[in-house]
Amino acid sequence: MCGPGVIVYDIRLGGTGDESSVSLQNCSKSSPQGVGASLRRNEDARFLDGKGEYLADLQVPGMAEVFFLRSPVAHGKIRSITVPEAARDQVFFASDIAFTKPILAVSAAKGFKPSNYPALTSDKARFVGDLLAICIAPTRAEAEDIAQACVIDFEELPAVWDIDVALKPDAPRVHDSWSDNVYIYSRIMTGGSTNWWSIRRRSFRMSSVPFWQTASASRKAGCG
Repeated sequence: MCGPGVIVYDIRLGGTGDESSVSLQNCSKSSPQGVGASLRRNEDARFLDGKGEYLADLQVPGMAEVFFLRSPVAHGKIRSITVPEAARDQVFFASDIAFTKPILAVSAAKGFKPSNYPALTSDKARFVGDLLAICIAPTRAEAEDIAQACVIDFEELPAVWDIDVALKPDAPRVHDSWSDNVYIYSRIMTGGSTNWWSIRRRSFRMSSVPFWQTASASRKAGCG
């Protein structure tokens, strides 16, 4: 998976040199209300009787089905996408929905590198499943057939599949305009000691993955 970047935490622990630890205790008492309360289910009967209604069961006159053409590679520049002649009016790209604004991750943190997340990518895929095009047809099966008939020509690039790989100086850039793959660096000081000789330094590195960078298909579910 090619995520957007890495967040690096530099945590300095003070004290006698012993490893610091954090423990979380659940001090809340059992309650019949609130988060974690056991609630009686009241929707089971209709599902057990076969009377449940799902989004896929809804039929509206003139309704069409959508299937997204997704990237099969983790990292690659899009050279071209060939659409079957018969389906040219049923496949839409980023240029067709230019009126939509990309999601922009912002932060007041010093040194934060922003990045755009468009509804459809047009330059390169940054993770497996990245959205390339929208295929529309009267039925879901027809929309899937159109997507499968499209031919994607990629210039495949090395994938940034691990945090350590992402942090290497020569690592492929997920965002070409960035100087590296770190989008924020944060330092946290803990412990009250002012004796710098007694402070032990530990670095923790973690991938910071906002919701859109998990590369999971966005699914909407509903029932009635």
